[in-house]
Amino acid sequence: MNVQLHLGDCLEVMRGMADKSVDAVITDPPYVLDNAGGNNWSGRHEKQKTLLNEIDKGFEVDAFYQLTKRVCNPYQAYVFCSNKQIPETMMLGMKDGLITNLLIWNKFNSIPFSNGTWRSDAEFIVHIRDRGTTFNKGDSELKRKITTLPLNQTRYGHPTEKPIELMRKYILVSSRPGDTILDPFMGSGTTGVACVQTGRNFFGVEIDPTYFAIAERRIKDAQQQVRLPFDVNKEVSD
Repeated sequence: MNVQLHLGDCLEVMRGMADKSVDAVITDPPYVLDNAGGNNWSGRHEKQKTLLNEIDKGFEVDAFYQLTKRVCNPYQAYVFCSNKQIPETMMLGMKDGLITNLLIWNKFNSIPFSNGTWRSDAEFIVHIRDRGTTFNKGDSELKRKITTLPLNQTRYGHPTEKPIELMRKYILVSSRPGDTILDPFMGSGTTGVACVQTGRNFFGVEIDPTYFAIAERRIKDAQQQVRLPFDVNKEVSD
């Protein structure tokens, strides 16, 4: 088992990856936010708003899909997305006849904003998979489409940090020990930590040097406990 981290643009990094070199994609790309102006951001939440504004412009969905489809075979991906991104993201798999489901993370302890918007107590994950992919057949509880986990205050400075339990769930459902998981939008490294903890190889890419450094430290800390090889490529892709 091994861990590889790359600092750079994920599209450029994936263009250099070998065909069929990963077993699944689990990633949390930049959202397109549809309620940035509706919430009453004040006080201690103002800093989070500033950080979110830096990553709320979305991503190149078609290019992402084409590249991940080339490096992942058979295709399997969990893609976190905002409400506005659901139709486009789901169509990626549906147009190719792949099995496509909308999953939900229920954040039952979310901040109770009610300033003309729905409460932000749900996040969406589009799961796209081809026939023949690994898919846990024995644990119906693990395969609940709605996962209820608390929203924890970020520990690592990333505004959209996900619970490690959520990433472990998707890893356990859709991969086997020794498989390779790709996260093209690594952020603070939660998916990588979950891979280390569950015995999966991890290939992570992050374009922001600050978040990359956080992910590197977190994954190294997890990796030391199981003595996995660690390979870091800090060269920014052209």
